[in-house]
Amino acid sequence: MPCDAGVGATRLFKSVYGAKVQPKLHGFDGKLDTMQLIAWGVIGYSIAAYFALYAPFLSFAPCVGLTASVLFLGVVVISLKIYLSLSAPEDSTMYRLPLPLAAVFQTTYDPTKEKLCSYCIQIVDLRTRHCGKCDKCIHQQDHHCRWLNTCIGSKNYRAFFVFVTLVLVAMLLLCGIGLSIFIDALASQAGGTQASPSIAAPSAGRLQARAFYDDRLLKTYGSAASLPAYLTVVAVTVLVHFGCSVAVGNLWAFHIYLFVTDQSTVQWLKARESSNEPAA
Repeated sequence: MPCDAGVGATRLFKSVYGAKVQPKLHGFDGKLDTMQLIAWGVIGYSIAAYFALYAPFLSFAPCVGLTASVLFLGVVVISLKIYLSLSAPEDSTMYRLPLPLAAVFQTTYDPTKEKLCSYCIQIVDLRTRHCGKCDKCIHQQDHHCRWLNTCIGSKNYRAFFVFVTLVLVAMLLLCGIGLSIFIDALASQAGGTQASPSIAAPSAGRLQARAFYDDRLLKTYGSAASLPAYLTVVAVTVLVHFGCSVAVGNLWAFHIYLFVTDQSTVQWLKARESSNEPAA
């Protein structure tokens, strides 16, 4: 932060405009973002849904492989989310003392490589941008991520893209598992037998699918459980994961587009604003 590296007592100072500036240390510093809390809720709900709704109705072989996959994705996604929220994407000049106000506009620098941040009162890299939400300069800022409550820049962009990719894989996997079980359980409600291989009902013998689900429901949730209620909860969960898949998939595709076109989110937004401006 703009203070002596050896003195972390204060992070509050004033910009050249006299406004208070207090840089956030990380994504857990200060007030948490609503989107950040929602993201944690979705992760927790997804893990709980797999073990409470799906795993008890999987046959042994698929259950072992899918459980290992869900656990792996869950651990890595949670680890990356914590890592990204705690990451420090700010410009290294943030760790220096602010320039004296009297010397701010007298300091010489190369305008082709550097610029003055009037908030941090520092000479920073030309590609650095001050984030109003983090209240600090971010080196090559791509965007401020509300799901992580921190900025994404050159120092943590790769980890962010891996995080988005794994979240997308996890959501698609859970959506596929839930949809498979829902279709199988819905067919069993009509009293039919399993006509095709499924990750849910056993593949051996001619066990009635309805009897299979009734038995698993009784063992898992007790006598109060019913197949219609189970189907309703599974349907809602599948819709949640489908919606998350669409949202995260759009984000993933957008960043692939940015990579191919060699631009950041900030640059894309500026170009879009410029194209929407009426001609003089």
